[in-house]
Amino acid sequence: MQSSRLLRGLLLGYLLALLSGCGAARPPMLAGPQLQPGRYVQYVYRSPEFQPATVSYRVERLPVEFSRGVSSQQAEDLVQEALLVAMQNNGLRLAPTDAAANMTGRVERFVVSSPLWRFLSGRGAAHLQVRGEIRQQQEVVFAFADQVAINPPVNPRQQPPLEQELLARQAADRLAMNVLNELLLPPRLGADQSVSEAPPPQMQ
Repeated sequence: MQSSRLLRGLLLGYLLALLSGCGAARPPMLAGPQLQPGRYVQYVYRSPEFQPATVSYRVERLPVEFSRGVSSQQAEDLVQEALLVAMQNNGLRLAPTDAAANMTGRVERFVVSSPLWRFLSGRGAAHLQVRGEIRQQQEVVFAFADQVAINPPVNPRQQPPLEQELLARQAADRLAMNVLNELLLPPRLGADQSVSEAPPPQMQ
């Protein structure tokens, strides 16, 4: 029994060491504006002239670069659905063919805890990392980079049915809520939205 606990502890420590490399995102490089720390997403840029509530939007599907515990197709579907629902629920107009603003981006990482992690830690988890931008007539008027971590505080030792799907959906919904809050709520007073001459390091 003691050796089994020791082995589980060593394996859990090894997995935590691997996950420690996925720390907080640093400001990603963009071709134009420099992202600054946001209130609801990790990093954001907003053009001072952009009025998000007055335009119509087309939301393109965000391709998935890496996924684990959820298929790339399911990850893409969940993020797309969450963004569209959040925009509609917040009164934004969607126009798939003739929109004034176009949202694009990519899902850099979408990971839902594996059965091994579930067994060792006794809980499920999900991690989602996305960056995106909104353009009007080829000009970037809003851009963001965000990470979402879903870590339920208490989970039963036995994995509940559909837990991985529920965790993935919670992560996508949380991301969409963050983006919409950042997009629609007034910018922080005194926020520096200037363009920096020295580009930040790329997100690892």
